[in-house]
Amino acid sequence: MDSSHEWLDPYTQLDAELRGLEQYLSPTVIERNRIVQVVSDVSMLLGNIAPHPPQVTGSWRTGFAMGHSDLDFILPVPDSARSAEKIRKPSPTRPQVMGLHRNFMYSVKDTLRQSPLFQDRVDLFGKRSSVLTAIHAETGLRVHFYCGEGLPSSIEYIQDYRAEYPALRPLYMVIRLLLETRDLFGNHKASIAPDTLVMLLVAFLKINHGRFLRSKNLGEQLLAVLEFYGSGVDISKTGVSVDPPGLFDAHTLKSVIKKYNSKDLPAYLRGQRALISLKRTATANGNIPAALRLCLQDPANYMNDLGRTCSRTQELQSAFLHARQSIIKSIDVWRRPDQGNVACSLLASGVHANFEEFNEVCIRSR
Repeated sequence: MDSSHEWLDPYTQLDAELRGLEQYLSPTVIERNRIVQVVSDVSMLLGNIAPHPPQVTGSWRTGFAMGHSDLDFILPVPDSARSAEKIRKPSPTRPQVMGLHRNFMYSVKDTLRQSPLFQDRVDLFGKRSSVLTAIHAETGLRVHFYCGEGLPSSIEYIQDYRAEYPALRPLYMVIRLLLETRDLFGNHKASIAPDTLVMLLVAFLKINHGRFLRSKNLGEQLLAVLEFYGSGVDISKTGVSVDPPGLFDAHTLKSVIKKYNSKDLPAYLRGQRALISLKRTATANGNIPAALRLCLQDPANYMNDLGRTCSRTQELQSAFLHARQSIIKSIDVWRRPDQGNVACSLLASGVHANFEEFNEVCIRSR
């Protein structure tokens, strides 16, 4: 931070740092143009083999992308057995469909490898649900391909939540960064995925709706988020629900379900019961990673666990807790009389990053 600038209080400075960080990490015009180029290249290459054009998904579609974010594509593969006209539909992940997806992925892999745009920097991962990862030669951008019927319904939810909660994007940016600097971000790290982190933050904001009323309160919200998921709830044992917002575990579910007849049990409770049952089964079978993984109920599909790829919940909680402690310590130093209300970055120690480069952005964010 600018050593010559004086702030009224530490939370005003922290708010400005968070807003400055959001601007600093947002994609530049050059980075956005790079995405346009890669989308064009992919559409051209796969035009002759894909039944439908590839669709951008993930953070570049929802508006949560950073300048260095990977680019994600959904490759729509029709499933006639699940047509809109049918009331009872088979599972979208049945073996027949998964085999079809994998065979199609092999075709995509071969096509990309034969092109000088990607060459041999193409790899296929996953035995059941395949993910294709490629490096675009000219831009160096990492690109991920997934098969599905179409865009996930969660995309629309995330876009709506972003409009409803202005604090969501800056909070996402800083928390993603603090996890990245600790090597704790992404499915490939057995940790939390981008959209899952967004939903986890939405759950917090919904649970605390109406709590943060004063202006320039992003710093207070950040500390509250870090406290909530760092020490307020054990996310290795407790499920998190976005809609309706709340927490659930085997004990609370048993108490709530008693109030309903089995035929009248709400869909979200049936989903929570199924998700908790999976954790209990994993515990009984000695599958510790599965037993400890994050449980985050998908508001678009109550039976879907958005956190199933994240088994490093205890490390996540430790990161949140230590980040909060570091920021609080910086605030305490800021308040010392000998500091004269002038301080270095309050975020730097908590995020494990050097923030001096975006000093001017912070000042403009006041």
